[in-house]
Amino acid sequence: MAKNDYDGPLRQQMDFLLNEAPRTDDGAISHRSERVQLWSDFIYMAPPFMAYYAALHQPNIDRDLLYESYNQIKLYRNYLYDDDPGLWKHIVMGNFQDNGHWSTGNGWVSAGIMRVLCTMNQTTAGYRPEFVAAQRDLQNWATEIVNNIWEFQKDDGSIYDYADRDDSFSDSSSTALIAGVTFRLASLPMILRGPQNDIDPADRPAVDPDSLAPLVKLKQSSIDAAVRARDCIRSRINPDDGWLDQVVDPYAWGSQGKESPEGQSFVLLMEAGWRGWRSYLASIDEPTSSSSSQGDSATPSATRTTSTVTQEVTVTLTSAFDGDPDVETQGIQQATPTTKHSSNSTPTATRGGSNRGGSPARTRSVYPFLSAAKKAVDAERLRVASAPIYPTMRARYLL
Repeated sequence: MAKNDYDGPLRQQMDFLLNEAPRTDDGAISHRSERVQLWSDFIYMAPPFMAYYAALHQPNIDRDLLYESYNQIKLYRNYLYDDDPGLWKHIVMGNFQDNGHWSTGNGWVSAGIMRVLCTMNQTTAGYRPEFVAAQRDLQNWATEIVNNIWEFQKDDGSIYDYADRDDSFSDSSSTALIAGVTFRLASLPMILRGPQNDIDPADRPAVDPDSLAPLVKLKQSSIDAAVRARDCIRSRINPDDGWLDQVVDPYAWGSQGKESPEGQSFVLLMEAGWRGWRSYLASIDEPTSSSSSQGDSATPSATRTTSTVTQEVTVTLTSAFDGDPDVETQGIQQATPTTKHSSNSTPTATRGGSNRGGSPARTRSVYPFLSAAKKAVDAERLRVASAPIYPTMRARYLL
């Protein structure tokens, strides 16, 4: 371990998680330190940390710890996943429970799963059969949450604090987080490129396709829902101070709050995911990539805008991870890009109506909220894009 100010606290935290924190009889680490209690929040807090720690010194990774990050998610899913409506409960066991399908909790779960998935994929163990199978499970578990929770999306593009409860309130925080996860799932073929190492493909163990769980595909309707959600979030950022409005109170999950630092970070994750998805669309549209927007669809060139739609993007994790991952091409259908020329020099954004039930395309001006939130998004995007995480990994591979 490198000698720095973080060395000791990191080791102490990991030692506590693995050796001191209370557990269920089958090994699920408790979210609470004073009693055994499982919260959906845990999936974003602990497993990604375990995966990062395991991968810290590639190629000499801790395979057992890396696999344990997956195993903890699996154990938690056994307790918290609710077949109907296909979402996770919030809290079980302990001195109180919350069996409701808290939207932020489902966002924590799906985003945490994506972090572990992408970390695992980039390690030198990512090609091994047990980790390929784990990656398939992780992809499926994140996708099932996203596909199911968007079924409860409201007309304004938001999700309620408790997704399936109409007596709840519209929550911007969870809406932004779930949208960000959806955009990342939609661009998985660009993200899951396998371990960066010098191992000869011929020396890699073969993966039996029958050992993998059936693939859960990301629905086109989920991508459409995420785009609508992003529209909603953009309209809810206060242009005066940059705070996201209509958020759940971060200290009281059943109450509406006024300001949420978590909500602010979820906007950053959503924007980063959006830009990654747009980059992915441009990468599979090489012949017309010069006319495609590489960044935000609201900031295209002054003379043209391009709208490109991708259908059910799915990834097959049975390859040896040479170069691009195998993509089920029958699951990717790219619509013909629609290019609109304008003599007006004012940048505008045009979204086709094909995903809106045949409604006409809408045109609007660039960011209506040139505010602290936009500046924060740009600053964080620049920081994340340039900051190294591990010697052989960069932040762009992670959510």
